[in-house]
Amino acid sequence: MSRWQFIFRATLLFAILFSEIFLMAVETEGRLKQISETAEIRALWVTRWDYRSPEDVQRIMDNAAKFNFNMVLFQVRGDGTVLYPSAIEPWVDVPGLKGKYPTWDPLQTAISAARKHKLQLHAWINLYVGGSTSKIATNRGKLSYLTSVNCQNGFLENSRTVSRSLEILNTPISLWQSHPEWFCLDEDGKPQPWAESSNYLWLEPASQDVQDHLYKLVMELVQNYNLDGIHFDYFRYPGPFVNGTKSSKQSGDAYRREQINNWLRRIYLVVKSQKPDFIISAAVIGDYYLGNRVYLQDSHRWLTEGIIDIIFPMTYTPSNQLLRHWLRSHKQVFHNRYVCPGLMVYRNSAFGKIAAQITEVRKNNFVGYAIFSYQRLFPNQLPTEQALMLKEISQPDFVPVPNISRP
Repeated sequence: MSRWQFIFRATLLFAILFSEIFLMAVETEGRLKQISETAEIRALWVTRWDYRSPEDVQRIMDNAAKFNFNMVLFQVRGDGTVLYPSAIEPWVDVPGLKGKYPTWDPLQTAISAARKHKLQLHAWINLYVGGSTSKIATNRGKLSYLTSVNCQNGFLENSRTVSRSLEILNTPISLWQSHPEWFCLDEDGKPQPWAESSNYLWLEPASQDVQDHLYKLVMELVQNYNLDGIHFDYFRYPGPFVNGTKSSKQSGDAYRREQINNWLRRIYLVVKSQKPDFIISAAVIGDYYLGNRVYLQDSHRWLTEGIIDIIFPMTYTPSNQLLRHWLRSHKQVFHNRYVCPGLMVYRNSAFGKIAAQITEVRKNNFVGYAIFSYQRLFPNQLPTEQALMLKEISQPDFVPVPNISRP
């Protein structure tokens, strides 16, 4: 073979290989474009009250897949107690929960069940909630509450129910017992007894001890479970009716807001260095401006700075006009970061409401939507008419979650 023949054949072979690679690239680009055009987050919030057994968890994932959801936000921390084996916080005390730790692990059960249906599973935690007050019973005009007569290391021992006429007693749980200095103060600067809006006791975001505790808690989840992501709720101050600690209050709102930003920045950078595809998200106040000014939750800064992947504004309203107002407050373009509005299914309301709201979200080109909540769609694990009709508008049957985990 002459030198020129060799060069000709080599050039021809290179041209053939290049054309094949080019065609493969075009084909791949076409598939990716098709996916990007059809991809949509269809998330479902599952609260800690929605399951009591492994069978419940399996049924939840079955229903989520059958009704065309592709992401489940599965609550595993509510009020300073958790629904997975933890070395940091105690097991939840939920009445009627079948099988207590370490009999079964609800989070691992949820992950395994979700994988069978190719559902993304995100661990949902109420972040700055460290305790709660619990009304146990009402008897002859007296309110009965659970109290503890002997509590060590945050675990209830020898608990008893007492009745106090029209008096609120705190339910002792670990953080409230062991670290009362970690909690916010009330309007009078006294230790916060309870938050009337939710019965939750709020941790102080500006406390370094609180920040370190929550950092360890999140890293425990990230390192011990094969999760797709973690989802923060109550990631803010409780509002003007409850103040921060004395030191943070004196430092002003800008300082307190920045402490929340600093903690998120810290956790985001560490988690992404270990698991680049891991998704970090948060449920945020529906109206961005209200959230930023009143609750010190600057969710748009998180997106702009790139220290969160998705925010889920809780745009819970039966009013389409108010929904459009809230959506406008979030309608900005954030480079490789996304806004996914959360919609509430209102009981006894016409299905047309939720259908119209999903249409409004899609019309404004958001990355998808999230529905609150599982129990409202599937009371007693059975689909409501709203769930059946929701399936009809969430076509095709399965669409992928957009590739949103990398910057």
